[in-house]
Amino acid sequence: MIDRIAIFEQAANWAELSQSLSDEQQKQLRIWLDEAPEHRDAYQKCLKIWHSDELESVLEKEAEQLTVSSKKPINKWLWASAFCAVFLLITVNFLVLQSPTKPESIIAKTSTSQSRYLDLPDGSAMKVGPQSTLNYLFTEQLRKVELSQGESLFSVQHLSDNQPFIVEAGDTQVTVTGTEFSVDKSDFGTQVIVVHGSVHVANQVDSTTVELTAGQSVEIIDGKMGEVKNLPKSFNHYLDLDNPQSQWLDAYQMSLGSVLAKLDRQMSEKISLEDSTLKAMLVTGRFNLNTPKQTLQMLALANKLRVSQYSGQIIIRNN
Repeated sequence: MIDRIAIFEQAANWAELSQSLSDEQQKQLRIWLDEAPEHRDAYQKCLKIWHSDELESVLEKEAEQLTVSSKKPINKWLWASAFCAVFLLITVNFLVLQSPTKPESIIAKTSTSQSRYLDLPDGSAMKVGPQSTLNYLFTEQLRKVELSQGESLFSVQHLSDNQPFIVEAGDTQVTVTGTEFSVDKSDFGTQVIVVHGSVHVANQVDSTTVELTAGQSVEIIDGKMGEVKNLPKSFNHYLDLDNPQSQWLDAYQMSLGSVLAKLDRQMSEKISLEDSTLKAMLVTGRFNLNTPKQTLQMLALANKLRVSQYSGQIIIRNN
């Protein structure tokens, strides 16, 4: 995360010393300026303010008062130094207010059976699952993810209680300040799983909310918030940030729709249900996502369902 206030404070200090830098200080200034374009931009702005007629006028008035009280003439740099703290405060406030941060935007999109790990500018990270599309927006006041489709596991860096991390997935909004959790949005519904910490889940269709803590999950199906599930201690998330090779889906009282959505993203065929009410059926098991078609057959057999395959489409039916 870029700390703009700290950058402007440092830039203002360099600007105040700009006319009296030693060789060593000049070397340190060049190193600092080369570290980031934000440093050079802040330094140029501070120099402009430092040498502006407006600041000159303000400081001259203050210098006259000092001269009268001390009965001695004071040169510009001595009396300016006396007010460097005021200059620093004015500069930082002016530049922060006049130069609003443009939101940083990161668009992540994955294809079939592809996942992607991303470090975010606020110190957070996310692992985007297959066939997923999301847009991450970040400013000093806002951290927001718009999940259009698919699934992502987020590891959120806590900044402050006033700077939450928000994930919007259709009509579902998940809000946190620092935690690890996943959101899955598919045609079958929306699923939220918390690995560490806690999250606030809001269903904007019926205005229901729920607080989830580590080891809990909830699903929103057909606009209705389901009951909170307590996951077993042995639960492992298949998008585990520390295990990039993990392809085993641990499903504990997970909806059939959510399981099918994860399998669907591993193959080119589109999975659909002949009877839409089947998507809410609860499923428990451990499924290999590396072999989605074989896993789908085993899933259907265990739940007395039938798999019908067509060109580019797979339909799940009641037996």
